[in-house]
Order: sequence, then C-alpha cells, then structure tokens
Amino acid sequence: MPGWRNWLYALALGASDRKIMGVQISPRAQEVGGRTSFRSQRRKACGFNSRPQHFVRDALRRRKYTMNSWIHKELSRKTIAIILGVLTLINLGLHLYRASYPAEPVFDEAHFSTYAADYAKNVAYFDIHPPLGKMIYGAALVASGNPFAGSVEFVSFTVTSTPGNEFKVDMAYRPDTYGKFPYILLRIISSLFGLLLPLAFFVFLKTLKLSDITALLGAAFLVFDNALLLETKLILMNGMYLTLGFIALALYLEGKKHVALAGVFLGLAFSVKLMTVSFLGVIVADLILARMNKERVSRAIKFFFSAIATLCVIYLLNFAVFPLADNINLARKLLGAKDRISIENFSALKKTLYGGAAFLQDIDAGLSGYLYGAKDHPLQSSWYEWPIAKKSMLYFDSKEKTGNLVLVGNYAVWFLGSAAALYAFLWLLAGFYKRYKQKGDILDGENIKIPFLLFAGYFASLAPYFSAVNRSTFLYHYFPGLIFSVGLLCWLLEKKIKKPWQLAAVLLLVILSFALEAGCTYGFSCPVL
Repeated sequence: MPGWRNWLYALALGASDRKIMGVQISPRAQEVGGRTSFRSQRRKACGFNSRPQHFVRDALRRRKYTMNSWIHKELSRKTIAIILGVLTLINLGLHLYRASYPAEPVFDEAHFSTYAADYAKNVAYFDIHPPLGKMIYGAALVASGNPFAGSVEFVSFTVTSTPGNEFKVDMAYRPDTYGKFPYILLRIISSLFGLLLPLAFFVFLKTLKLSDITALLGAAFLVFDNALLLETKLILMNGMYLTLGFIALALYLEGKKHVALAGVFLGLAFSVKLMTVSFLGVIVADLILARMNKERVSRAIKFFFSAIATLCVIYLLNFAVFPLADNINLARKLLGAKDRISIENFSALKKTLYGGAAFLQDIDAGLSGYLYGAKDHPLQSSWYEWPIAKKSMLYFDSKEKTGNLVLVGNYAVWFLGSAAALYAFLWLLAGFYKRYKQKGDILDGENIKIPFLLFAGYFASLAPYFSAVNRSTFLYHYFPGLIFSVGLLCWLLEKKIKKPWQLAAVLLLVILSFALEAGCTYGFSCPVL
C-alpha cells in the first residue's frame, strides 16, 4: 500500500526537515514511505498509538503541542545566569530601599533583636524557636564589634508555674527606639536570605524538571511577592528556614550522592523553625511514587538521620554558648522554681545530670511552644483564610495616617497560586479515579510527579494547623504553602499557556499587583487596618 498517508503525517506536523519532534525519520521511510518504520518512529516521537485514519486528529494534537514548544526551550547557561542576575539585582534594590525604616523594633524584631544582644552579652534566654536563627544574628553582632550602649531588652518575660508542674510565660513588650543598636546590620543579614530564596526555588523547580522559562518565572514571582519581601527585610527568621528548606529539597531530589548534605540543610532549617516539618511532605510523596522501594527508603532514612543529627548539634552548640549554671537555672525557672542554685560544688556526674535535664527541658519547651500557646491574638488568622490572604497583619503602627508596615501578600501571586493548587488537586483526583476504574496502577499517570510532589508539599504545609497546632496562628505560617502553590502555578502555566504574550501578561499582572501593595510593604501610603 502506498505510503502517501505517512508523508501527509509529516506535512501536517510540519516535519519538512524529515524530523518529528527531533526524531530523525529513517532513510527507508524517507525513500519509500514505509508504513511500519514511519509509524513506529512517529509514535515514539508524538506519543500516539492511533490508526492511520486518525492522522489528522493526531496532527492537530501535535500541532497544538508544537505551538507551546517554545516554553520548553532550553536556555543557555549564560542566558539563565543573566536573567537570575537581573532578578537578584532587582531583589537587592527592593530589600535595601528604606531598610532603616523604622528605627525601632517591628513586630517580632523585638524578640530576635533582644536574643541577638543576649548572645553578645552571654546571657541565657528563653524562646520557643530553635536557636540557629538567633545564633546567626548574635554572631553578626559579635563580629561587628559594635559597642551598643545600654540594656537591649525590647521584650521581657515573667514565668509563673501552673498546676500540674507546667509553666506559663507572659511576655511584655518594652517599646523603644533602636538607638545605637546595629539593627540595620541584622536586617541586611535577613535580606541575604531573601536574596537566596528565589534562587533556591529556581533550582528546586529545575530538579522537578520544569522548563527553564517557567522556573525563572517562579523565581520572579517570589521576588515580587510583598509578604515575602517585607518578612525578609526585617529581623525575622522565616526567610532563613524557607531558603534552607528548599536547598535541602533540591539536593535530595537531585540524586542519592547529595542525600547527606541535603539532610544537613534540612537540619539547619529545622534549627531555625520547626515549621520546616512541612517540607517532609515532598519526601513522603517521593517515597510513595517510588512504591517504597528499598533503595529509596534507605535514601530517605539517611536523609532523616542526617537532619536529626544536625539539629542536635545546633542545640548542643547553643547550650554550650552560655554558662552551665545559667542554663540550669533558666530551666528550673521554666519549671516554676523561684530561687537560683549554685553548681560550683557539684560533682562532675551531678553537673552532667543537671545539664542533661536542662538541655531536654530546652527542647521540650520549643516543641511545646510550637504546638501550644496563647490562643487569643488580635492579628491571628486560621489556615483556611491564608490561601486568599483574607487577613493581613499590621507589623508596625506609626500612629499616623501613613507610615504603617503591613504584611500583605501580592494578591495576583496568592490567588493564582491558590487556583493552581485547587486545579492540581482536582486533576490528580480525576486521574487517580480514572486509572482506578480501569483497574490500573493509580500512580502510573503521565507526568504525575511534578504536581504530586508540589501538592504534597502544599498539603503538608497546612496539615499541622488542622488540629495538631493548638495555638494562635498567623499569615506567615502559610509561607511554605504559598511557595509550593507558586510551583504549582508554574506547572499549570507550562501546561496551559500557548503564546509568549500570555506568559508576559501574567508576569505584568504580578508586577502591577506588587506596585499597588508597595505602600504597605515600605510604609509610605498604607492606612491603619
């Protein structure tokens, strides 16, 4: 039978160079249009198993794909470096602009500025968060050699015991200006993580095999998110654990030779904030996709123990910074003791036992603070409000009509990300149901890995707040979920966008939304909420 249909296939698919999607047609197929050879190569290139009479349908499908092939184009390393460099320069300018405003603690800056000063003064303190973030700030203070004058204590604690041998900590803010305290230095330290976060997210998206263009777009979305920008401009720690966490995921997904290093980065992220637990959703999803095979389970165990070991080392280093007597008496105070004890005459064994108890009490206080705490706060919000950014947070009240700093997200990024998360959930659900009805393996769907891993991370970022976390929660607790939703948005855009101008329109919408909320981010045109 003549092979005219084969050449019509090639003509409809635009294969004038005798190639289909990069697959060279065999010389025999070129000469005689042999049906079997041509069709087998066509199926391999196009992914269709259609009969010859369906060639028009197949051609239209593949033509639709090739119209979108520009988004899958591999960019040169030089081009990627230039684009990331431009984004980083823009990000740097956004972080440095009005970095000195205001010259007094903003929201939780009162806590972390105080703890950093405690490190510089070698004074033991209590905080529910793991120590690494404060250690970084404290090390920067010590390295700067700045002899800040006076007592730096923007927040103080009163510890009282309660029935059942539990403790209650009452915090009192002591409003004051920063004065000679080098607060700009600490804000710059935080900004460094704000600069690294989009780069780490870009690498993470590339390890998931998203295209260069959409991965760069994901980095741009983080650069122009108002909430992430404000958070990493101030002496706050969310930018630290987010950056370290996405570096850990990128290393883990890259291959087994980086597993130990990935675990170290995850341990460092846990050493900043326990909210890092949301990143484990991606690891669990990866194990599920791998059908819990022995090699992958072994890899996950190595990753997990490397992270735990790193966390323990950071806690031990923090414990060793302060005098043993101060650590012991701080732990006793948290347990309700009102007197201080002297350990000068203690034996080595007794010092070890008391020190071990104090160390365990420090860890227990952190875990308890993550799960339990004050339930009434004027700025608190619930997990189901976060995807639509329903409740913003007033970080700094200037007591005037202008000058307020408000944690408010880029609505274009947040709403589009939430829509992408919903789409991914329904898409996965429909695919699972279809394969279940066909009595197949529900995990064998085409291109399931990217949305499955990203949605697992998104779900894991919200799951602890369904019931486990029994304390006040805030908009910034959604940050891991926000970034995973941005990843899902990038996946959806790569799947649906057909023309470059559509992608440019989305980016323009994000930039315009950022500009509209910039007054609240920088404190020059935002009314009191």
